[in-house]
Amino acid sequence: MVSEDPFSNFTWAILGAGNGGKTAAADLSIQGAQVRLWEFPQFSSNISSLLTNPILNISGAIHGSAHLQLVSDNLSEVIQNVDSIMICCQASALVPISKLLSSFLSANVPIWLNPGNTGGAMIMYRTFEECGVNPSDIPPIVEFGTLLYGTRASGNDVQCSVLVKRVAYGVFPSIRSIEVEPIVNRFFQKSLVLVESKSALEAGLYNANPVIHPAITLLNVGAMEKEGENRLFYKDNVSPMVADMIQKVDSERLELMKALGFHGGITDAENSMLQGYAESKDYYECYANGKGFSNFKCPPSLKGHRYFEEDVGIGLVFYVLLGDLLGVRTPASLSLVLLASQLCSKDYLKLATKTPQSLGLAPGWSLSTIQSYLKSAEYLHPHL
Repeated sequence: MVSEDPFSNFTWAILGAGNGGKTAAADLSIQGAQVRLWEFPQFSSNISSLLTNPILNISGAIHGSAHLQLVSDNLSEVIQNVDSIMICCQASALVPISKLLSSFLSANVPIWLNPGNTGGAMIMYRTFEECGVNPSDIPPIVEFGTLLYGTRASGNDVQCSVLVKRVAYGVFPSIRSIEVEPIVNRFFQKSLVLVESKSALEAGLYNANPVIHPAITLLNVGAMEKEGENRLFYKDNVSPMVADMIQKVDSERLELMKALGFHGGITDAENSMLQGYAESKDYYECYANGKGFSNFKCPPSLKGHRYFEEDVGIGLVFYVLLGDLLGVRTPASLSLVLLASQLCSKDYLKLATKTPQSLGLAPGWSLSTIQSYLKSAEYLHPHL
């Protein structure tokens, strides 16, 4: 007698219908899952064409037609009786989505952050607690170190140029990692390699965006403003000196990882090579000439762009503040934060929304206390 496939009717809810969300929806649907796609009502234009024709046509590293079970801006309808929830959103949207989800949680329905935006799992957990959710009702939260795809989507069409080959992931609290292993093995270990980290925070510190985007943008801001989409973001902007600045920021990231007890971290250039974006782990060759980076265009406008608001204002600011907590100097990161603050006429450090405290880490905690919290999500100090 043939045993029944436990994943035969597995249902995913994908929250966020941008580039990553549409690609994930297509990918998981083509793999045989039932997939539902949700978007914020204020961004419903992202799903307008899918409401009448719920089919995503994807080409490139993933190819095929994906028939979605449901497309809607009604969250309760989309997540009802699903088996897993994947969130594909920018860092600034994570807390709003967490607050919306807090009324619908099930302890046995894992949540996947794709990408995790460095510490996203911990911020989500804290937001659930602040919304009054009992810790016993909070599911395991999985954080991917990077978006699983290099991709662009418009309407019903998705062009996936890169299916990332190597991705770090972690679970918060890490003691619940075993609960997601079957799902990892079924959906994420066939065409890529997921590398389990000791914690969600370790995985999150493999997020490349704060390492590469601010240095490239701030050191090319004049040319990017003038040329916009006529300029290639990596190929035209990465010079040897820009690559040196990326390396300095990356070295600070690795020092932060060491201070947290995460030894064995690899450079972002080497990670990019292992992921399939580049052919060399030399910083200049990686970003300037890597095939996976070659076709990305500069944004049409930098005003309010996520390279400033997220990668500097959230990502690099977090490096600086985490360095302060751990006693790690971050002069390269700080210099970029200060330059961006002057260019954008806002004090990104003063406006910090992601801090060690927002992740649940308190000043004065020892390394063993931090590691215990990452494992159990239990506070050893009642007041943060």
